[in-house]
Amino acid sequence: MYMRPLPPGGEHPPDFYSVSLVEGHLDIRINGGGQSHRMMSAAKYNDGHLHAFFVIKERQRMTLKVDDAEVNTTRLDRSSQVVVGPDTGGLYFGGVPENLDVVSMVGTSRPLKGCVRDIIVNNKVVSFLNPVRFKEVFIGRCADLPATAMQGMEADMKVADSCLPPTQHTVEYKALKFGDQINSHVRIPLQSTTFKKNFDVSFEFRTYYPNGLFFIASNTRRKRVQSISVQLHNSRVKVSMRKDSKKGSKVVEAISDPGLNTGQWTKVRVEKTKKRINLYIDNKMVKQVKGPRKVNVGRELFLGGLPSGVAAARVDGWQEVEPLRGCLRNLNINGEEYEIPSSRQREQVVGVGQCFASVQPGSYFPGDAYAIYSDDFNVGLMLELRLEFRTWELNGIILSVADPRGTSLSLELINGAVVLSVDMGVGHSFSARVGLRNRFSFCDNMWHTVKASYIKDSLALRVDNHQEAYGFNGSGDHEGAITGAELFIGGLPDMALQGTLTTRENFKGCIRNIVLNSERRDWTDMFKLQNVLLSACPVQ
Repeated sequence: MYMRPLPPGGEHPPDFYSVSLVEGHLDIRINGGGQSHRMMSAAKYNDGHLHAFFVIKERQRMTLKVDDAEVNTTRLDRSSQVVVGPDTGGLYFGGVPENLDVVSMVGTSRPLKGCVRDIIVNNKVVSFLNPVRFKEVFIGRCADLPATAMQGMEADMKVADSCLPPTQHTVEYKALKFGDQINSHVRIPLQSTTFKKNFDVSFEFRTYYPNGLFFIASNTRRKRVQSISVQLHNSRVKVSMRKDSKKGSKVVEAISDPGLNTGQWTKVRVEKTKKRINLYIDNKMVKQVKGPRKVNVGRELFLGGLPSGVAAARVDGWQEVEPLRGCLRNLNINGEEYEIPSSRQREQVVGVGQCFASVQPGSYFPGDAYAIYSDDFNVGLMLELRLEFRTWELNGIILSVADPRGTSLSLELINGAVVLSVDMGVGHSFSARVGLRNRFSFCDNMWHTVKASYIKDSLALRVDNHQEAYGFNGSGDHEGAITGAELFIGGLPDMALQGTLTTRENFKGCIRNIVLNSERRDWTDMFKLQNVLLSACPVQ
């Protein structure tokens, strides 16, 4: 709006030009000291795209052009003069100060939510670099734009009127989930003769991880260790038998081909007859080796992992063995089917859960879960992040880091929009927002990719292939970097700082492929996991 204010005691209304957006139509109002005039466009322009408009005055003729097309004209009365703004400021963009009464001069008094750029008045470029004053404006970037920071609204063709219902969490019958808690395992008592001479063991597993212990039985009471183990190593099933003697330690191994960490159920069978050890994968023999005639492996077997404090002693030379992070079912030892935990004592089952019937890569957050990526995270003056999420909720915490000084950064879902926010410790936060015309577009239980960056005073945020959104620190204040703080993913514990988060509602759904500053860190390498179900994103 361009206006000359009414002097104190004046009897005539001020001269003005104003351009407003009213229900998508351009509304032009002019008063050059005589009668007021008005022009409107027939078309709507609130479609999420940038548009160029021109208001041209040639003597008494006023013309409105939009995107190089003439859309309306009017003629001013002869008494109209050129409107000249005062030196103290009379040209306003996006809104006007609260103390100005402009109701009769504009199409709407509501502030603009959107972007304005490339302004030319009388062939002179109007720069925003040195404004007389501004308030709640992100100067320099097109930021926080509810409709246009999200691809053209006409491209958002989804007509859903609610979030997609959550996936039905069907549980796999008699299957055990290992690896979601530290030292998860099952201890199974054995007869001393179970593995002594001949044996036949079979089970089925499912995992996306390349390494994990299926089971181990080891006799550590004697000076000379004897053991048998079956594990997944570099996506191969590896059977190992160790027998120490006066001559030294002898290890026999049978190893399958790679590529077994596909997330599909795979059957493993290990059969020993006299000195012959056969390894079967999905009922096909893939390896045969010669081993010792007999071994004494003790009276217990550990399934899926090892208890705390016994790993080194039990494995002894196999310290690199990792716990199973996946599911196991249909364990059969010498013809006996082991139902766990129904036929075993509860104290023998530690940190083991149920398996979803169908899963895909990605860790599941049921609503009471969170991960601490690091307890001493430093943001510095730059941060790049990338991740994928899948949810059926409008709101939820995706990522948050905040220190006691008030410096914070967050990524969250707010009423269906993805919002990246930063506060550099001066009480002034700025953000970038991507949200589609249909607010249910991101809670469709489908995977969405987020790419975001923070560089000193600016933010960039992209979701999938929608238009990138920006945020800019318009105040110019900058305290410093975020240092030594906990970085949370998927939610917060009760005592954690809220920082720039709008919600404290934990994320419900799945998250995967987190990359921070070019580092891709597995969930198992994070500082802490609370109720996060690894590689268990349920699908129909």
